[in-house]
Amino acid sequence: MKRFAIFGASGFGREVLPVARQQLEQTETQDWDLMFVDDHPPAPQINGHKVLSYADWLALPANSRHISLAIANSQIREKLATHVLVMAYISLVLEQPTL
Repeated sequence: MKRFAIFGASGFGREVLPVARQQLEQTETQDWDLMFVDDHPPAPQINGHKVLSYADWLALPANSRHISLAIANSQIREKLATHVLVMAYISLVLEQPTL
């Protein structure tokens, strides 16, 4: 399953949700899901979509992962982007087979 997430379950993330959902419904042919990722979830579900921490989202089984950073504050968004890239790199390195 393809996992799509919107990082940020506050105002900006909620504004991104309908656009992301519409795009996925029109373009994705494989099984997929869409949820919010927020390290301080305001609720377990928002607008019918689960809200998970980043660690919990990474723990879900997935064929691929895709995340949109819906954080209005540019400084926080930059820190999150760096963190997500580092985590993705670590994940790729750890998943490489040993020769």
